[in-house]
Order: sequence, then structure tokens, then C-alpha cells
Amino acid sequence: MYKTSSILFLIICALSSLDAQPIETLKAIHRVSELNCAACHQGSESHTLLTGMQAPALLNVGERISPTYLERFLNDPAGTKPGTTMPDALAALPESERKSAATSLAHYLISESKNAHKRAPIDKTLVKKGDALFHSVGCVACHNPRDREGTETALPDSKPLGDLKGKYSVDSLAEFLKDPLAVRPAGLMPDMNLLPPESRAIAHYLLQGQSDVPPFKPSRSLAKKGRQLYESLNCAQCHDPSNAEATFTSVDKLDSSKGCLSSKSGNWPRYSLTSDDRKAVNLALRTKPSALTNEQSIQMAMIRHNCTACHERGGLGGVSEARQGFFKTTQPNLGVHGQIPPDLNQVGARLNDTWLRSVLLGGKKARPYMNTRMPRFGEKSMGQLADLFEKTDTLPPIPELPELDKKIRREYRKQGEQLVGINFACYTCHTFKGKAGGDIKGLDLYTTVNRLEKDYFYHFMMNPQTFKSGIIMPSFFPGGRSPYHDIFEGDGRKQIEAMWEFLSGDFYYSPKGLVAEKALVDGRDKEAVILRRKFSGLGTHRRGISVAYPHGINLAFNAQEADLFAIWKGEFLDATAAFTRQGEGAVAPRGEHKLNFPSGPSVWSLKKGEHWPQDNVQELGYRFRGYQLDKQKRPTFRYDYNDIRIEDFFLDVDTGSGPYFVRTLTLFSKVATEGLYLRVARGKAPEKQTDSHYRIDDKLDIRTDGVGPGELIDADEKMQDLIFPVGAFKGEKVIHIEYRWGELK
Repeated sequence: MYKTSSILFLIICALSSLDAQPIETLKAIHRVSELNCAACHQGSESHTLLTGMQAPALLNVGERISPTYLERFLNDPAGTKPGTTMPDALAALPESERKSAATSLAHYLISESKNAHKRAPIDKTLVKKGDALFHSVGCVACHNPRDREGTETALPDSKPLGDLKGKYSVDSLAEFLKDPLAVRPAGLMPDMNLLPPESRAIAHYLLQGQSDVPPFKPSRSLAKKGRQLYESLNCAQCHDPSNAEATFTSVDKLDSSKGCLSSKSGNWPRYSLTSDDRKAVNLALRTKPSALTNEQSIQMAMIRHNCTACHERGGLGGVSEARQGFFKTTQPNLGVHGQIPPDLNQVGARLNDTWLRSVLLGGKKARPYMNTRMPRFGEKSMGQLADLFEKTDTLPPIPELPELDKKIRREYRKQGEQLVGINFACYTCHTFKGKAGGDIKGLDLYTTVNRLEKDYFYHFMMNPQTFKSGIIMPSFFPGGRSPYHDIFEGDGRKQIEAMWEFLSGDFYYSPKGLVAEKALVDGRDKEAVILRRKFSGLGTHRRGISVAYPHGINLAFNAQEADLFAIWKGEFLDATAAFTRQGEGAVAPRGEHKLNFPSGPSVWSLKKGEHWPQDNVQELGYRFRGYQLDKQKRPTFRYDYNDIRIEDFFLDVDTGSGPYFVRTLTLFSKVATEGLYLRVARGKAPEKQTDSHYRIDDKLDIRTDGVGPGELIDADEKMQDLIFPVGAFKGEKVIHIEYRWGELK
């Protein structure tokens, strides 16, 4: 609603030239959009700005909303929910017929729903959680805050929630909060990215003290009358626009003193409009969209979606003083910048297209320390705003540098690491891959290039205060010069380029000076633990799958070549490199008695005199097919060798003398197969104990079952491979191999 003090201003705007639209004019246009006039009245090209906001979808409305509330709302929309934009569609009916008409409409809508509306008891433990969530994730940016019992504290510009207790059940409100865009595609209520348990907790909080409703069964005869009313009242114009046509008077010919916009009664819906509303409608109808600049269109979108409740742009919007206390942070050292959502000044020049759209459309956020969440609006609501930001926001181009070849770029990257690290110590106020070098944990430096435009990064680094007033970040380049003259002779342009180059993602290390805690991976009891990362020594381009088994032994499997790479005892992995180098670093074993196995497949069709293959086995018919887990999350690796399907399972066993592995290889072939061999290890001089039992360099005892006697073939001048003939088979072939740590030195 509009304040009385603004009425005169609205009238002056209506009578004056509208080439430049003030904010109040944009608010007037928004009011017409809220009223959804365009749903019934055809627009002209000159009034495309007045496009309405689609009313809620009515599919399964009888399941979402209480029958008694629905009937009451249809009979008296404004009285049931003050501030609603739903007109009184039954205003033209005599008073004696209104209630029965509302009842018939309710029966019809409920009859079209799949399930009945059911109430559930309120969980007091969830009420407490819902209270905390409601007052932290951003709900109070638009709605009144409440105390623990649900009593509201009225704040200016709050959106009324109405009688939620009478309207919803816990299930239906939780479902709505989880995905409000499914019911209200206009985006007035955005998706707050709530997990199902969170939406349910908020529903319990908002509905505490709710009473039950009697069972309701729709009447066929009343539902039939309700359907006829639904069609005759043109309800589909607002609620199902895909099946409706706007055939009424054109928007640009509307007269707000007549029809549904007037205060008179007649054969039309009746809107609950104040005098300020009517003046706003008049103003909007006289406004030509061609008068709006891109910036004014942005302001229009911000007003429409209430972005102004959290964000400021050009003096419009921002968190009110009364609401600031509800915007919480886990990093109080960041001050207001860690608490209040960022302004949108120059946001189109600040954020690159991919990140900007992921924020506006998908609710992506880069500030995990900020409890308030960025809502998700979706493409239909916010796609145009992203385009407008990009068109409107520009920065001066940055001074060009000569094209950097690979050698010079490496030097820039090296110097950038020095600047970001030891020189400017950016990690004292920022995290890097989640690791912090100080008490202040600001935006993660790792996301810089993914988020920002390069031109913005340059201008911001040159003078941060220009872009964010009161920011605690110092200016490192006064007058364009750096205090570190030993790097590019103190040239600020080149030093910023070096920092960008370092942060560009072409590096696999943390900035100098940041000592990250080791990322140690372990933790197992009854289940195995799996980490899919490159394994130290496995090779740059090979995929490692490391597994920690419940009995305290571990293995690394080479998914690239489908073979066993290493086994060891005790502690599992040091994954620091993997977690601090953009996921490109290799993990390393932490335990003891690590044994490596030679590269190459376990099963092969070997001819006499040949060496066992080691590399590029994909070209020779091997294909890794992933793995499946048992109940203890131990993997069965699956791969093909030409037409032979292989399942490879490792079981950790401990019979009292220490844990060991039992490996089961199951081969499947639809045709008769022969000439296959199994390789199990490599050593300097494998010692034969029996035909099926060998000791490898006094470190590993190997026993086999399901294969022929072992054989030794030369791998090179010093090493021998231990192989076993698989034997001819068709169908299924099962082979068992024990790997026991021997007399380890």
C-alpha cells in the first residue's frame, strides 16, 4: 500500500512528462502487475510492461488447503487474508447466493484434488528448530518476526502470511516451502533452498497451536455447480493462463473509475483497493514502457521480486534497521559485510555470466558464513534481470598488456603466488579452498576467477573502497603503484595480472605463507571407506580408487588399467594435496608395510615368450565398468577384457593372526575360453612353497585356488612375474587369491 504523503507525488507524475520514471511510478506499475490486470485485458505493445503475475496454480489445492479455509476465502478473500490480490469474484451475486456459490466452488476444487487434506500433530522439538530457521535463513526479510509461541512483531513493509493455521497442514505447508515455485510460478514467494527436514521444521513452528479439521467429502452435485461457476467466472484467466485468452478491454483503454477497478458494484470482480491503489493504477496505465531505461527496468524487477528487502542498488532498497539483527553470520570479524547481503551496484560488471545466472536463477552463494540464503527464483522470473544487469553495468577497459606466452605466463603465475601469499597475505582475511590463515575467514580466494569478471578484479584491486564503502580490505596500489618494487618494478597493472593468473585455476598449490592443515582421511568401524583420487605413484593421468577396510587394512586400485596397485596396513590416507590443489593433487598412504604391485591387468591371454603388458590396456580390450558396494560398502570392481566380464572383490579377513585380503575374481564368458593367465605379483626371486603358495621377497605370502600351478616369467633383468594358468572354461570361473603380509622387514 502507498503512504498518504506520496499521493500528491503520484498525481504530479501522472500529469508530467514520464520520460524519466521515478521509483514511485515503478511501484505503481508493480501494483498493476500484482493485480494481474493483464490476465483478462489484452495488452498492446505500448503496455507490455504491465504483464501480470500469474496467480497460484490450483492443481491439488484441496490437498494443500483446508476445505473450511478454502470456502471462507472464496466467500470473502480480503476479509480472510488482508492484503491479498485475489479479487472478490462473487461480488456480483446477491448476498443470499454468495455462501452457497463459495461452497460449490470449494467442492469442485477439492473434487479435482488427488488426496484429502489431513492434519498431523505438532512436534515440539521441531518447533524449536523451525523457530531458529525462520529467523535465520531469510524469512524475516519479507515477513514479520515471531516469538517462540508464534506471536508476531509488526515491522514496516512486511508481507502478511495470513491465517496459516487455518489454511495448511504440516505436510502441505512443508511441501509448499520446499518448492513454492511449483504452486506460485510468479516467484513472489521464492525457493529458499530448504532441505525437506528444514521446511518441515518451519511448518511445525508456523502451525503450532493448530486445531484439527473435520473430515470432508466433496458432493458431486455441488462440485458440478462449482465447475460451472469456475468457467462462468473466468477463473482460468488468472489461475490457468495456458487455457485462457484475454478477450476483455485492452489495457491501454482501461478506465479505473469504471468496472472492477472502481469502488462500484456490478457484474465484475471487486478488488479491495485503497485510494492510493487507484491513483497508482491510474499512473501505471498512463506510463509508456518506452520511457523506461535499462536501469529503471532493473529497479522494476527488484521491486517486483522484493530484492530490495536484502539488497541495495543505487540508493534503492537494502536491509532496514529494524531487520538487521536477524541477519546473522558465523564470521563477526567481517563486520557488516559478513552479515548483510551484498549490494547489487555494478553486479553485471562484477560477476561473470555463468556465476550471475547461477545466483539469480539457482540461489548459488559464495558466502557460507552468511546464514541468510540467496533464494532461487528460476529462469521465468529472473532470466531477464540477468540480461539487464549485463547490458547496464559496465566498467572502463583495463590497460592492455602484451600477449603473454607460456613462459612469461609461468613467471606471472609464480609472482602472483608470492603476492597473494607472503607479500599481501590475502589469506589473513580470506580462506583458500576452505583453509584459513587467520581469524577472519572472508570470501574464498579459490572461487575468485569462477565468480568475477577480470576487468572488475583489476578495478577493485586498484581501489576497493570505490566499490564497497567501509570495507576492511586495504588499498594495495595507491596511485597504481605497489610497495613491492622487486616484482615487475612495482607496476600495479602487472602485479594484478599476476595475481589473476595465479588464481585462474592453472595451479595446484596454496599461496605461500598459508599453511593448511593436513587433510587426513580415515574413520571406519563396520563399513569400508572409499576415496576416489589420484594415488601417489600411480601416474598423472590414472584414476585411483583407495579403500579402507573395517579390519584395518587398505588397498589402492588402478581404475585406468583395472588392476591392484597397492596394499598396506593401519592408517588410511593423507589427502592434503588433493584438497588443496583443486582436486588434482595425489593422495598418499599413511599406514605401514605398504606393498606395491606392478602396472598392468590381472588377467591376460599370454603367449609363450611374451612379457606381461603394462600400459594402454584399453587399446588391448580392457574397459573399466565401475563398482558396486556390499552392505559394508566394500566394492566389487567390474571390468571387461574383450568379451570376458570380470568381477573383482576384496574381502578383509582376520582369524587372529592379523588381517589379510582374500580376493575373489569371477570371470564370465559366453564362449569357450582358454589360454588365459592370472598375474598376482612381481618380485626379485619369488619362492615356491607349493604349486599354489608362493612367498614374494619375504614380504608377501600368496595362496591361490581355482587355477593351475604357478609359473615365473621374466619381467626385466632383475624382476620376475608370478602367473597362474586360468584353464579352459565356459560360463563362470571363480578364482581365489590370498594376500598375507609375510615376514616383513
